[in-house]
Amino acid sequence: MRFEAAPRTAAKALILPAAQLKPLIGDRPIVGPVDSAEVRLLMGYATVVDATLNDLSPAGVEAAGNSLIELVKGVQTQGFDDN
Repeated sequence: MRFEAAPRTAAKALILPAAQLKPLIGDRPIVGPVDSAEVRLLMGYATVVDATLNDLSPAGVEAAGNSLIELVKGVQTQGFDDN
């Protein structure tokens, strides 16, 4: 897999378990505005997780990962699951 960013730009890549996300996206790419509220929330949360990961307990790491998955699902569907 190859990721590229233009010179003098910054990029973040989230690599998440495909099994949990595939039912929502199948084999289609997800594209949309990077400044949507859902993407801003996801990236803000990912930054907090990155900054605190070493201080989290194993249960905290699992909870943080599960929350990231749910936020990605929200980005993919532009909504949320309230169940």
